[in-house]
Amino acid sequence: MVLSGARHLLVLSRSGAASDAAQAAIAELEASGAQVHARKCDVTAQSDVAQALEDARKSLPPIRGVFHTAMVIEDALMANLEHEAFSKVLAPKVRGAQILDRLTAKDPLDHFVLFSSATTLVGNPGQANYVAANGYLEGLARNRRARGLPALAVSWGARSDAGYLARNTEVSDLLARKLGRHALSAHEALDGLFDLMGRPQDDVGSASTGYARIDWQAAKRDLKLLSTPLAELLSLGSADAGGT
Repeated sequence: MVLSGARHLLVLSRSGAASDAAQAAIAELEASGAQVHARKCDVTAQSDVAQALEDARKSLPPIRGVFHTAMVIEDALMANLEHEAFSKVLAPKVRGAQILDRLTAKDPLDHFVLFSSATTLVGNPGQANYVAANGYLEGLARNRRARGLPALAVSWGARSDAGYLARNTEVSDLLARKLGRHALSAHEALDGLFDLMGRPQDDVGSASTGYARIDWQAAKRDLKLLSTPLAELLSLGSADAGGT
């Protein structure tokens, strides 16, 4: 965003700017000409988010874009999935998105971007809670567009060199065995994101879209959904689907 001209970033996270990594990232962005305001905030607490946004409206230019990227992982098979583990994963995505949607309704937004996952399309054993949370985000994006508000939910495939998988190599290796070792790089993902953001937002149907590189033959071995009539109807796993 900074390389594309953004000059004022309000970053809300559970830890704020407490870590050395966060401070290094902020310094790098500010060296590129941006003003970064990192604030400790629980996205599931409406009072926290409301106060952060109100302070931003008083001291910063108008809010023009919202990016909801919060995520918690708590994997378990359905038979072992307790209510606590389900709620823990849903809260930051579902509750956080609800709060951001409600509290920015009157801001002059150009973009309201939600980070979903390609698992909403193909599934993933042990991640029913994660899939459900992302499914809500995709529904919210369509709902916002139906209300005449900007919205885009991106169902991301695996990314290799940044984010959760880059920090958790065991999970990355497991996913690679299922979907093939063809993850997107961070640069590829960002190029794709900016392309999607630049498209017209008047079509409710395109409010949710996938961006992934998948080896369908590898995926078919573990993801049983790809052998169902639904997958055939959507051309998933076919030669026409290619690798994306």
